[in-house]
Amino acid sequence: MTIMVMKMSAGASPVATGDTPRTQQGRPVPQMKLEEVNRLVSLIEQYEYICLIRTESIGSKQLQRIKKALRGEAVILMAKNSMMIRAIKQATTKKGLTELIPFVQGSCAFAFAKANPFELNEMLHKNKAKAPAKAGTVSPKDIIITAGNTGFPPGPLISELGQVGLKTRVQGGSIWITEDHVVVEAGETVSRAQALVLSRLGLEPYEIYLKLSAAYDSGSVLSAAVFEISTSDIIAQFQEAAQAGRFVALAINYITPETLPLLLQQANREARSLVFATGFLTDEAMPDMLARAEQQASVLARTLKEKNPEAMPD
Repeated sequence: MTIMVMKMSAGASPVATGDTPRTQQGRPVPQMKLEEVNRLVSLIEQYEYICLIRTESIGSKQLQRIKKALRGEAVILMAKNSMMIRAIKQATTKKGLTELIPFVQGSCAFAFAKANPFELNEMLHKNKAKAPAKAGTVSPKDIIITAGNTGFPPGPLISELGQVGLKTRVQGGSIWITEDHVVVEAGETVSRAQALVLSRLGLEPYEIYLKLSAAYDSGSVLSAAVFEISTSDIIAQFQEAAQAGRFVALAINYITPETLPLLLQQANREARSLVFATGFLTDEAMPDMLARAEQQASVLARTLKEKNPEAMPD
């Protein structure tokens, strides 16, 4: 598959007048918009999984990076919400698709993929993009600037670095930061001065990724909460359930292809214990019983000799 990112414009809902769709104001809907909606409808009908992704936190630069990383895995199309809703309504071949409409809100886009939504969600998480710290935003983590050469010659930057608490010195014709420093603490609002310094130093401290908000799968619409469980989590849960099932089967002596070898081993151990407890001789138990008797005799002999050295010959 090929990722394609397109920005579509919106028009008012068309009102049918004869053969020409018209807006609520009575004007003909531009042919370009009709073709764009038709393209969305075509993709909806072509792909098995129709997903919605959140794009409000993704800049165009970061989107292009993610697009490049996911090339060959998905098709992403951005459009105005009204056009996305119109395409969903027109794609009548997928039963229950209109349940996606309530999720078409805010800044979002279509994501079409042959991989199921859980696999797509994992791919989106893995393909993160670096992002700068913007003034006025709350930092989700500490932002640390480490000591080292900035590469900048002495000048106004020394003052700017000092404003955000960085200690500097001039060495070899460039500005050096002498100590590591937490410029922005987690939960703190990034100031204009902090954002400017981070930008000047070329630092992009955050990692962002596209997030699934909903997905259509075989007649059902899954919300974002469902995707919080990864494929690896689901596999781990199945493994735990299988292990618990084996324990129950062993406890009640329930025979399955998986439990039969373990049950036979358990039965063999119990039979051997019973043979030793009763002294019942069998061909299989004889070597072990003789070895056990010899061991007990040796222990007895040592004990007697300790109490009376003359009682046992050397």
